[in-house]
Amino acid sequence: MAKEQLPGFKQIRDLLYSKNVPVEEITAAADELTEAERFSDALDLYEESGDLERVRAICARALSEGDVGIWMKARKILKEAITPDEWRKIADIALIAEKPHFALFAYKRAGDEQKVEELSQKISGVKAPPAPKPKETT
Repeated sequence: MAKEQLPGFKQIRDLLYSKNVPVEEITAAADELTEAERFSDALDLYEESGDLERVRAICARALSEGDVGIWMKARKILKEAITPDEWRKIADIALIAEKPHFALFAYKRAGDEQKVEELSQKISGVKAPPAPKPKETT
C-alpha cells in the first residue's frame, strides 16, 4: 500500500476479519497507519497480527505524549493492569502536554480527589475565591 493510500475502513475491516490474510500484510498496513499517527487503527491490526512489540512501542509513545485513550487501549491489548501510580504518571504528563481532559480522566482513575477537584475547577473556568490579604504588622 502506498503512503498516499492509507488503508480505509473497508480495507482495515477486511484485514481484521477476512480469513487467510498474511500476517505480513496486516503488519505492513499497521506500520503505515502508525507512521500516519492513526494509532487506534494500527493497534487493532497489531493485535490481530500478534505483534506485541509494536503495541508496546505505541504504548510508550502514548505515555510520553499523555494520550490516555491510546495508552489505555495498548495496555488492554497487552493485558497489563494499570496501577494508581501509573494513572498519576500519565495524568501528570497529560497535564504538561496541555491535555487537561485526559489528565482529569487519569486523575479520577488514580483516585486523586484533590487533583480532580483542582482540575475540574480549572477546566470549568470556576475560579477559586481570592486568598485573603495578609494582615499588616505594626
